[in-house]
Amino acid sequence: MTVGWMIFEIAINLYQSLLYLFFLKNCVPLAKSSKAMDILCVLACAGFYTLYLFFDIAVTDSLNVLILFLYLLYMSEERWYVLALWVMVKEVIVIATVGFMLQLCQAVTSATHAMLMETGPLRLVFVISTNLVLFLVLFIFLRRMKKTDSPLSLQALLYFLVTNTAVLFAIEMIFSLQVIYLDTPDWHVFAAYGALLVCSVLSVFLYHIMTGIVQKENQAQTALNHARLTRKHQMVLKDMYTDMIARQHDFRHQLQTIEQLVNQGNSEEAKAYLAEYEKEISEDKMIITGSIAVDALLTAKLLACKQNDIEFRFVQCPLGNLPISEIDFCAIVGNLLDNAIEGVCRIADMQNQKWICLSFNRVWDTFSIHCENNMAIQTVKRHSRGFFTAKESDIVNHGFGIRNIELIVKNANGFCTFEAADNVFTANVTLPYPIQEAIACSKS
Repeated sequence: MTVGWMIFEIAINLYQSLLYLFFLKNCVPLAKSSKAMDILCVLACAGFYTLYLFFDIAVTDSLNVLILFLYLLYMSEERWYVLALWVMVKEVIVIATVGFMLQLCQAVTSATHAMLMETGPLRLVFVISTNLVLFLVLFIFLRRMKKTDSPLSLQALLYFLVTNTAVLFAIEMIFSLQVIYLDTPDWHVFAAYGALLVCSVLSVFLYHIMTGIVQKENQAQTALNHARLTRKHQMVLKDMYTDMIARQHDFRHQLQTIEQLVNQGNSEEAKAYLAEYEKEISEDKMIITGSIAVDALLTAKLLACKQNDIEFRFVQCPLGNLPISEIDFCAIVGNLLDNAIEGVCRIADMQNQKWICLSFNRVWDTFSIHCENNMAIQTVKRHSRGFFTAKESDIVNHGFGIRNIELIVKNANGFCTFEAADNVFTANVTLPYPIQEAIACSKS
């Protein structure tokens, strides 16, 4: 093999590795962005393929799927079997296309497999045409696919993974038989490649259909849960109103008592009584943030904390302009505090002080919400997708509190994290703050 031909083969290997990486990055949502990792992955795949130019390696070059799988495992937060599924789909498409083109070139040129593997014009035509067709197949496939997080269950995803793994194994066997035993074109091989490729493509389309259905179901359930949460908040506000009426009635009695003491000439007793009453009502905190809706929500949650003997600590910042709509903002805060109150109430140790800490903070173009509460660590379970829940008895609303928050934050181009450690549950929500819009609103 001449130096020029070796450079050509290595360039083709780099091109194919880059093409495979591009395909997978458009199929799988990545949580990280690293040019260095991209380059390392391409070089590793190309280097693996290049080994076959110098050594007679007995194993299939499809083992490059391990390199791509490890890359996705590092770069994506998706479950491992979702990543394995897309790597298998890529390999099925590649081997089926290469095998199909090998049969086509043999039919057109009457060349054997050995002749197509030798350096020369026939191999040049075979390599270039195969890679062009491979690019078109992957491009057309990507045009019909939509990159999205997979909400499917483990059983469903394992079904798709096993199906495509079986298809890949069958295609590998056909390719091996074609290379070893078939020197002439056979339409049965064309049909086998086509049928197996169709099976893989149909499984992927079914995967996307099921994903869309589950996402719509989740959105409907989220909307229903949002309505239930709104109803719950309305009931709490009703309790607040009842409490205000009771306070007004009590205030009238207190004034009458003070009036009687003054009329009887007991001014010192009246002063002492008034001071004691002022101390009592000063303990009732008024939450004023600048947003009436948020004030009402926080006051309602403060009342709920008092009813459950929970210390509520709130660090506020002015909310003249919210980073998102009032409805979504209240949904985030309401879900955070509902989860916190529920978690605190599950503490079995009555001697343990119950507390919740909520804080708002704005730093330039970023708005953050931080919520902490103590809890019993054994009552909190973490799913593989990162959800925390302990509502095993509530199947309908299972996990939708945090899911609501994540959906709203994702739509607002923000991010959120949830952690449980040392009997403390911590939730952080970060939202982009539209500075220009805020300035425009303040000027108007």
